[in-house]
Amino acid sequence: MFKKFIWLLLISLVALSAAALVFTGCGGDDDDDDTGDDDTGDDDTGDDDTDDDDDTGGPGTLSAFVNDFQTSEPVAQAMVEVLQNDSGLEFDPAIVWFSENDGSVTIDNIPDGVTDVAIRTSKGDYRNTLQYGFPVGATGEEFLIVSNVTASLIFGLLGVTDDPADTHIAGAVYWGDPSDETEIGCAVVTTDPVGPEPIHYATGSKIPTTSRDAATPANSKGTNPGNGIFTSLGMTPGAYDITATPDGVEEETVSLPMAFANTICIQNVYFSKADYPTNPMAAFCTE
Repeated sequence: MFKKFIWLLLISLVALSAAALVFTGCGGDDDDDDTGDDDTGDDDTGDDDTDDDDDTGGPGTLSAFVNDFQTSEPVAQAMVEVLQNDSGLEFDPAIVWFSENDGSVTIDNIPDGVTDVAIRTSKGDYRNTLQYGFPVGATGEEFLIVSNVTASLIFGLLGVTDDPADTHIAGAVYWGDPSDETEIGCAVVTTDPVGPEPIHYATGSKIPTTSRDAATPANSKGTNPGNGIFTSLGMTPGAYDITATPDGVEEETVSLPMAFANTICIQNVYFSKADYPTNPMAAFCTE
């Protein structure tokens, strides 16, 4: 009887061990399947390297809202293309998303190791609009898009021919950084190379006019302290340096890697708070 009891006990222990092994195996399969499903779309290897990829965080993410440049209203179903930040060229394969009804878009397939990207937005009634310098991993960003109505208004007011072979540069001058921006007024902006048209500055409605044109910083000239916006139209596609001078002495320069034809390229100029403890806007700038 005792021998029979021992035999039954051994059989039970073996059965329990087998069940434990099966349970552990299912947990491992579930994890592998989850990562495998995500990775099969990215590569054809299907090997155990997916665990190493997971350790590095995998493809990057970036979330934002697509907003109309002039009205700041969300734009639904805008095409959002993620581009290489140093060239404005597409990734291979291309990374393309569309904004939701509330203008939101969450990108989750930026290649591993990419730290910053450019974004091009487009839609039927809008102009191709390009911005550089979005940090991968950021949330709550704003992707701007310029409507055909706004573009036509600007070209008409400034008397510039809207040639699809040209590129157009716009931006704003800020004290701070993209997460903490304060507009700088009365700054004069220049580009290198120089465009065929003068640099124009926006009024309070964000629309550039000739009323604030200035060759040197002066009261009520240059960028508007309410928005800091500047624009240079009808330029030859290519790379540009953009320099802002708010007080005739201090200046900051930012590079625009590539401005493409038939595109409005937005590139802001920042005066970092680490380098400028106080706003470098000139004391004479009152409006």
